[in-house]
Amino acid sequence: MFKKALLGGVALAAISATSAFAGYDVNSRVDALENELRELKAQMQMRDQKMDELETATAGLADLPKFSGKKLQITSADGKYSIRFGGRIMLDASGGDAELDMQHGLEFRRIRMFVAGKIAGDWKYKIQLDFDGDDAGTTDFKDVYIAYTGIKGVELKAGHFHAPQGLEEMTSSKYITFMERTAMSGMMPSRNLGGQARFDDKKNSFGVALGYFSADDLVEGNGGKDQSTEGFTGRAYWAPINEKGKTLHLGVGGSARHLQENDISVKWAALHNAGSLIDLTVDATDFESYTSITPEIAFVWGPFSAQAEYSVFNYSGENGVADMDYSAGYVLASYFVTGESRPYKKGAFKRVKGNGAIELAARYEFADVSDSYFGNDGADMTAWTLGANYYFNPAVRLMANVVLADVEYNDGSSVDGTAFGSRIQIDF
Repeated sequence: MFKKALLGGVALAAISATSAFAGYDVNSRVDALENELRELKAQMQMRDQKMDELETATAGLADLPKFSGKKLQITSADGKYSIRFGGRIMLDASGGDAELDMQHGLEFRRIRMFVAGKIAGDWKYKIQLDFDGDDAGTTDFKDVYIAYTGIKGVELKAGHFHAPQGLEEMTSSKYITFMERTAMSGMMPSRNLGGQARFDDKKNSFGVALGYFSADDLVEGNGGKDQSTEGFTGRAYWAPINEKGKTLHLGVGGSARHLQENDISVKWAALHNAGSLIDLTVDATDFESYTSITPEIAFVWGPFSAQAEYSVFNYSGENGVADMDYSAGYVLASYFVTGESRPYKKGAFKRVKGNGAIELAARYEFADVSDSYFGNDGADMTAWTLGANYYFNPAVRLMANVVLADVEYNDGSSVDGTAFGSRIQIDF
């Protein structure tokens, strides 16, 4: 009975399937599929044609320069050529005791523009001008150089740039902790014409630089800093601890130079807009040459940092003039109450990266220029500087400084006063 029922069901299914297949037009379905295939081929051909047209239209895009989103820089597609535009503006307000000969009011401390970049991968260049020199209406040369970097870790540079001596001097004015550098820095060769070879290891924990520099009077307009000498200046640094937020820096620099026709000036003022409390002249006809040495140390541990330097300058007299020397130094400490750290790289401090960062700092500096050669104008100077910095962002900073100065002159007179200064600066 079951078998009969099963056979009946199979027969019924077969009859139904046969009826359904009989109603299906196989040829029509094949034609429809062929039409769909032809349409698909046509669409693919059209797509391929459009792709070819797009590739032709965009063939040159790979060679177009790239624009940086963080700075005003254009770089070729292969990375071998670039040009960058930048600058800085520093607007100061100052005031203080009459004893310091302060000029109350506003001044543009620095207005600088530069163009920099690289050529053919291994060559670098920079042209930086200051449009607010000490003399109204002058334009000063700052960094103007050509450099070759085709040897790993080595830079060969020629032009007008900082001679390698002093941690404070090698740190850009954009990144120094206080509004002004110290009296010691004012005694340094600063920027000179010359050539230099420099090596930095790949970890930026060790470096050495040595250069031969010529007279500054070959450069028209150099900010009024008269250090016309010729000779060698070099520096070496070592950072046995060099991590993010942790640094121990040790360094030493020095110079051995001949004096040329121009005299050398030794000046110091409480702030740039104050009168010079030390204003001395080293007569080039009295001395043949000078040597100097500058040991340096710096330490960063999280938000706290400290640094110190000391320089001794010794002049070899001639024409019956006795040898002469003077010295200067400083120690400073800073602390970020908001937790940031002072970044360090290649033997100098760099840009503080933080929005709303607050830094408090103090500095003690001294200078001994009391050698009898200077007569009654010789002096011993000490000064305390208290500072506060607010970083709106890494490129915009507000600064406030109070300087407590004390100068004791060889003739027994003295100057003791206080200067106040503030600065808003931007660099790009």
